[in-house]
Amino acid sequence: MSAALQREIAKAKKILHPNSRKAIAIAKKTKKYIGRNDEELEQITLKHSIGRRNRQHASREDIIRMTKKREQEEFNTCGIGI
Repeated sequence: MSAALQREIAKAKKILHPNSRKAIAIAKKTKKYIGRNDEELEQITLKHSIGRRNRQHASREDIIRMTKKREQEEFNTCGIGI
């Protein structure tokens, strides 16, 4: 096996320390990714409180909530690949 290939394998196996700057940066980016639809959920909630029709955007709201819940569960159980 060549030396370059061995270095690449060693680099791939390297585990990040949980308190390292890189791990913290990855966690921040992941949380930002999970919360990317928060503004849309707030807008839907605002429309519910103002409008006469209840749950006009129910399907969109349900899809966003399910996606957010699934992604948060994947993040908590080491399921999101980086």
